[in-house]
Amino acid sequence: MPLFSKNQQGSMIKLKKLLNYFDTPGDVLLFFQIFLFLTVLPLLLKLLTLKKLMEVLSSESNKNNNSTTTEADKILQLTNLILNRNIFVYRNICLKRSLTLYYFLSRMGQKVNIYYGVKKDTELKGEHSVLDGHSWIELNGKIFNEGDKDAPDIYHITYSYPN
Repeated sequence: MPLFSKNQQGSMIKLKKLLNYFDTPGDVLLFFQIFLFLTVLPLLLKLLTLKKLMEVLSSESNKNNNSTTTEADKILQLTNLILNRNIFVYRNICLKRSLTLYYFLSRMGQKVNIYYGVKKDTELKGEHSVLDGHSWIELNGKIFNEGDKDAPDIYHITYSYPN
């Protein structure tokens, strides 16, 4: 007779996979900080203008750029871990991802720019064109976490920060 039921074994496998995301206790703390930020973000988006929100998110920047690419990748990995679940307020949309990455990377002292753009998209509504919005970030002058590196060429940039 097995020690654990198949259901319990499945839960243990999921827990082991989850624990693989955390290399240090600092990663666990970072995960909860990102989780909390993503929980509050919808409220901030409703209460503040985009310009004011960007000022608030930029106000705590640590100007000592001693972070590494590994730390930026860890922030991306943990953000994706939460947003890829697509539940409750944790929907996988570019705006939440970009704002989260911007906030945490800029606090690390990284040179981060965030961009918001639009394009006409006739595929979404058939013969009537609609505007499709997108946001992305540049980290140290290069597009970060963007499957389509041509986003600046495809989307008309309507707002960028801090530029």
